[in-house]
Amino acid sequence: PGGGNGDWTNSNEANVMTQDANNPAHWYKEMIPVNFYGQDPGVFYETGISFLIKRKSGAAVDGGEPKSADQNVPLIPLSCVDRICPFPQKWFQDEYLYIVYNNNIETNAGLQNLSPDEAVIVYRYRINGGPLLTLQGDDDRFKLTYDGDGFFSTVMLPEEFFELNPGENITQIRVLITKPPFNVPPFSAPADLEPGCVE
Repeated sequence: PGGGNGDWTNSNEANVMTQDANNPAHWYKEMIPVNFYGQDPGVFYETGISFLIKRKSGAAVDGGEPKSADQNVPLIPLSCVDRICPFPQKWFQDEYLYIVYNNNIETNAGLQNLSPDEAVIVYRYRINGGPLLTLQGDDDRFKLTYDGDGFFSTVMLPEEFFELNPGENITQIRVLITKPPFNVPPFSAPADLEPGCVE
């Protein structure tokens, strides 16, 4: 989309990236792509968001332009056509993570047609690439909320939910669905939720 980004040699200050205080090698920009540069949100679901990273001044260095290759981030509408769907698709441990479970397409016969109070989630996860750990239980943290029409969901802030210490990064979350009693079969096939940038 045209307009709004300033000139190559003097980019719009609103598009400056923020350096991660805990990891100076990571930079990020948060935005809500509604009417971004005057575009309807549907445009972004069709084309994704394309961008590159450059210096604000755009000044050449040693005769070349210091910039990244063109990047494109596809966006997926907030719906769930898979059995287990995370929102956002690539999540960060210090931001809210929504998990939606579509029981309508469950292939494990023992988990099909769950009642509104039956769906339970089991987490397997790695911290800093270590061994696969398990977090499960029968309290409300693990019970999925029934959203109607065969859909269940939960929301969490991963760094709090998994009680991370400073310097710990979740490098994998694998989820399984079950029903009471939570620690015996049947279990759904696992689904891996992909994190964003981690060390």
